[in-house]
Amino acid sequence: MITSHMIACLFTELNQNQVQKVDQYLSHMHLSDETLLEISRQFQKEMEKELGATTNPTAVMKMLPTFVRSTPDRTEHGEFLALDLGGTNLLVLLVRMTDNDLQKVEMKNQIYAIPEEIMRGSGTQLFDHIAECLTNFMDKLQNKAKKLPLGYTFWFLCHQEKLDKSFLGSWTKGFKSSCVEGTNFWVLLVHVCNGKQRAIEMHNKIYSSQQEEVMHSTGEEFLDHIVQWIADFLEYMGMKGVSLPLGFTFSFPCQQNSLDQSILFK
Repeated sequence: MITSHMIACLFTELNQNQVQKVDQYLSHMHLSDETLLEISRQFQKEMEKELGATTNPTAVMKMLPTFVRSTPDRTEHGEFLALDLGGTNLLVLLVRMTDNDLQKVEMKNQIYAIPEEIMRGSGTQLFDHIAECLTNFMDKLQNKAKKLPLGYTFWFLCHQEKLDKSFLGSWTKGFKSSCVEGTNFWVLLVHVCNGKQRAIEMHNKIYSSQQEEVMHSTGEEFLDHIVQWIADFLEYMGMKGVSLPLGFTFSFPCQQNSLDQSILFK
């Protein structure tokens, strides 16, 4: 009896010591009403600073528009695809909604890993991988032929100008994919998805070569103009910095020695 009593006392003492240690650590998290009010004031101050046209560049708390046009009203129905990219995994979902009184929602999903070599490779590799995962998911569900609305969450700091136009500010979470920062990633995603579907989509912009400064420029200056036009067009498309194959037609008499070697006649 004495032995069991001593053991019980010992465990009680140990438990009390553990509780005291926990309380000691938690004591630093006990905030007074005055401190909580000060934190609230600082939050308010930073939000107002971010909303100011001249003060937002130096604001600590970033507040970016999301362009959410409406919230669910229980009338939604149909099938929708969703992508969630926020870390080392890509989540692909098929959401099926019915608009009956029960508002039934069914979801099927698949998690795909993003290998480190893709996280640190080119932007083309990353978005090709996303499109391949999406294709694989649709194949498994035998829904490849269906055309479904696609929504996405992209857990990185972006500057959004409209619902489908958002420019990546900078990578975090270990991602270093090249030629994506500063570009409209939605355009990149649509581009690779269309490629998987063998769809053809064309965009163009006309630049005049009849300007005096262009027509009477040197050969080097003329080529500089062409490079500037291409750079302007990529920025216009939200694809600044993206590496793409380039083909060209040159409507002047030339002697062509190979596919990439053509000499202009005098």
